[in-house]
Amino acid sequence: MGWTTRRSLRGLAATLIAALALPAPAVAQSVDDDASRDASDYAAAAFDAAIVRPLALSVVVVGAVFFVPAAIISSPGGLTPIREAWDQFVVAPTRFVFTRPLGQF
Repeated sequence: MGWTTRRSLRGLAATLIAALALPAPAVAQSVDDDASRDASDYAAAAFDAAIVRPLALSVVVVGAVFFVPAAIISSPGGLTPIREAWDQFVVAPTRFVFTRPLGQF
């Protein structure tokens, strides 16, 4: 191996070491962000499970009760207004309670 090859390899090694050393603080910072994000995700999930979901479940029940007069009032318009009332009063709150991921609003 000649002098220029050794120098090129040393330069390449120094460049690789410098390139690997630079992202280290960013990786450490993202790990800290992940830890704080996890804590806030747990808090949001707990708030959702303890307070929001039971209230939203009561909205499903109230929506089903209100759907009956809404369907009677909108029945002269045909099936389309009744389906819209069903979607608004029953389907949307039910999806909010049962299909939405826990902690995502």
